[in-house]
Amino acid sequence: MTSVDNDVVLIVDDSKFIAQAYSRVLLGLGYRVLIACDGKAGFFAAESCNPSIILLDILMPDMDGVDVLRTLKQTQSTTDIPVLIISSLSEKKLPNRTLLQDRLSKALASARRQKDKAALLLLDLDRFNIINNSLGHSVGDLLLQQVAERLKRFVREQDTVSRLGGDAFAIVLSSVKDIAGAAIAAKRFMDAMTADFVVHGHSLSMSCSIGISIFPEHGADGDTLIKNADAAMHIARDNGGNIFRFFTEDMNVQAQERLTLETSLRLGLGRNELFLMYQPQMDIGTGGITGLESHPLATPGIGPRAP
Repeated sequence: MTSVDNDVVLIVDDSKFIAQAYSRVLLGLGYRVLIACDGKAGFFAAESCNPSIILLDILMPDMDGVDVLRTLKQTQSTTDIPVLIISSLSEKKLPNRTLLQDRLSKALASARRQKDKAALLLLDLDRFNIINNSLGHSVGDLLLQQVAERLKRFVREQDTVSRLGGDAFAIVLSSVKDIAGAAIAAKRFMDAMTADFVVHGHSLSMSCSIGISIFPEHGADGDTLIKNADAAMHIARDNGGNIFRFFTEDMNVQAQERLTLETSLRLGLGRNELFLMYQPQMDIGTGGITGLESHPLATPGIGPRAP
């Protein structure tokens, strides 16, 4: 990829949390990003939008990454698109995504046997892209390593810290007695971020947004808990960051609406379907038109959006 402004990166991953973590980094670098949340949608997006490169997860249900890759190479319009496999990317010495699923499954099994609770925390670093873009990727990578090491110091031996990609981390808390215990742990992780990180002579102040889901209240399986913690994390981030939020059912509706809007806009951008709509501004006294207000986020699939 040579001209960043014109390059489109397609991310195919069934974990919206991981896909959006990569997306934030790429958008900060100036790339245009499309996200597909399953293999079939990924192949359709590749065929219709002709991205510059595809970041492809292998471990997906139904049509997995291997099937997607095989179909891409057998289709004339997509056979030459470069594909980068992104499964099992992990921070040094941290469990990768596959191992995270295994640890989460074991934590849930133990909670069922002990009639206990377990908690999943998804942690996203606030303003990481600013540091990454202003000080360079080498500083950003070293900062992520320091964050990982600091998080590991604040968990118990039976808990798990995993980096999911980009600036996103997951923490599995086993044997949680009550929801208050998960809140105390979340506050401990947030406090851990307050002491400055020193990287190549730069003193960096960080904060984080945390979404929390509790077994069994917020889900009976790992995938549901991840999805719900992700929704809560987005609410925390959208509210300014440096806070944690527990999942509520209302967040699912908001997450679905946000995903539908993001997907429609990205596909519309790739197909050149976006267009401007203008609304006249009137002078009540004279009845004359004094100006126009633009509604730029309009596409045939979702209708006009407020500016």
